[in-house]
Amino acid sequence: MSDLSNDATMDSAEHVEQDEAVFAESLRRAHPVLWYATLLGPILSVPAVLLSVGLVAGWGVAHRLALTVLATCFFFGRFMILAGESGAGADVEYGSFFSPAQLALLVFFLDVMTAVVVVFHMNVLFHLPVLGKRLQLLVEKSRNLLQSQRWMKRLTVAGVVVFVMFPLASTGSLGGSILGRLLGLSRGGTLASVIAGSVLGCGTMYFGAGLISTWFDRDDPVVQIAGPAVIATLVILLSMRYRKLIDSDASVPA
Repeated sequence: MSDLSNDATMDSAEHVEQDEAVFAESLRRAHPVLWYATLLGPILSVPAVLLSVGLVAGWGVAHRLALTVLATCFFFGRFMILAGESGAGADVEYGSFFSPAQLALLVFFLDVMTAVVVVFHMNVLFHLPVLGKRLQLLVEKSRNLLQSQRWMKRLTVAGVVVFVMFPLASTGSLGGSILGRLLGLSRGGTLASVIAGSVLGCGTMYFGAGLISTWFDRDDPVVQIAGPAVIATLVILLSMRYRKLIDSDASVPA
């Protein structure tokens, strides 16, 4: 039985890959400038931002920003915005952390850049070592999610927006872009839905960071220790819940 399931998964993944390959080739032939801009632009944008920050604010700040990008992408997701220092100004000094507004802008930027690459160049990602297999697996898990959470199929655009708002690194723009395509949204509609979800999600965390600053003293050692611990626990619990959803049986109704 498991062999049949694996065969079906591979066939489905190959079907998606073929569709994306056809689109990618037609886009490259008809609009080569757009093809290169949507592929190389987002990929080069992150190192370009880090270089600019290093030249303007110092390499220590650029190094801290690079670590923040990695922590945001691979663990904390939108929860990183809650860690912002309310007193941080526009010019971040060495040794200080970024403000919630700066972190919200960073997360939004990463969301948009990721969505552009996935929406227009999923075929390229499919052929990358390691990442390609993981992306194919995510496509199949997204199909399971749509079958088990049928409200997403009914709401379509709203379903993608809500999914992107979910504050985990494992969802966000990557999963939202895939869901949008599986739901039949156009590439423009998918990108717009991801952007809307990112704005709402980042805005929610930004105002949440303001409430935390109002209720708690961020300089209190207890808060400095307990805060990251609480956020890490939430990330782990929500990640477990998310994995349970995407691994759920497609025959289970929402």
